Amino acid sequence: ISSWFCKVSSNGTIVFLDLSFYHLSGTIPDSLGFMSDFHASRIIGANLISYSNNNLTGPIPSSGQLTTFPASRYENNLGLRGIPLPHEF
Repeated sequence: ISSWFCKVSSNGTIVFLDLSFYHLSGTIPDSLGFMSDFHASRIIGANLISYSNNNLTGPIPSSGQLTTFPASRYENNLGLRGIPLPHEF
């Protein structure tokens, strides 16, 4: 895994995951809110996950951790809506 995309510690814990600028499109799956669903429960520092600057649309899933991230982690996804985004995002 490229070090600019993701950093994994020596014990296998994901230190950061940057999904910004990947031209991701569509809705965010509910399962991303429950990171253990895809073995990402070992991610530490959830504020180090970024989905910004993509083409994501629809609501941010209200279940799980996704609504606890700062709005800046979702910025520049014009079709995205929901908590934690302000109405004008």
